[in-house]
Amino acid sequence: MRQWCGERPSAVNAATQRSSRMIVRRCSLLSASNEQAIRVAICVEIGYNVGTMGDPEPQENSQLPRQPEPQSGAEHVPERQPSVPFPLQQGERVLRIIRRHWWFLWPYTLWLVIVAVAPVVAIALLFDAIGILGDLGWFFWVPALLWVLYWGIRALFNWYRYHNDIWVVTNQRLIDVFRSNPLNKRVSTADLVNIQDMRVERHGVTATVFGYSDLLCSTAGTEGGTFTINGVPQAEELQLLIDRERDRERMRRD
Repeated sequence: MRQWCGERPSAVNAATQRSSRMIVRRCSLLSASNEQAIRVAICVEIGYNVGTMGDPEPQENSQLPRQPEPQSGAEHVPERQPSVPFPLQQGERVLRIIRRHWWFLWPYTLWLVIVAVAPVVAIALLFDAIGILGDLGWFFWVPALLWVLYWGIRALFNWYRYHNDIWVVTNQRLIDVFRSNPLNKRVSTADLVNIQDMRVERHGVTATVFGYSDLLCSTAGTEGGTFTINGVPQAEELQLLIDRERDRERMRRD
């Protein structure tokens, strides 16, 4: 029967085999000339049963598709260093960039804006109430524009000095960078291994309320002196960072 129909043994279940035997018994009384008809009937019955039973279920031990393994030869992407206005030494990494507390920027900037705008608005309202603002015309607005421009430039330089007055802590040095304008630049450095003592000082009501302090670092060397970081927030955490990196750098050099 398998030879007649070309079916695989695994595709014929028990129900199909019983149906085949019933067909054979029904057709056993027929003559030998009807043998071909018997074969066709058996194949049709087997095909119907196999089709209604559906495809065989997948085996439980079938393997899942393997996930692609990461390439072992992938290149290591170096950590990107923040931009600093000075060259780094070999093996030097930037750990933190510190600026002064925002109290040293926004109150004074707001004061400059008030000084620039308030007098112009007050005088314009006064002249308008008197009725001479329209007669003055450019004789009023040109000086007013120059006044606002002058104080606006001062506010811009205040912002520039704040963002260019930074301290940088690396794994080797402590650097102080200050630029009062685009034409001036001052860079002071101290090796971490030369820092001897550090202390945090806080004076005044505003420093206590807003939480900024001064960090003073006594340095050794040919010149010596004190490396001062003024008006920075979280000065205690900065002190711990410098102290930890100083000890690590000393152990590396020993």
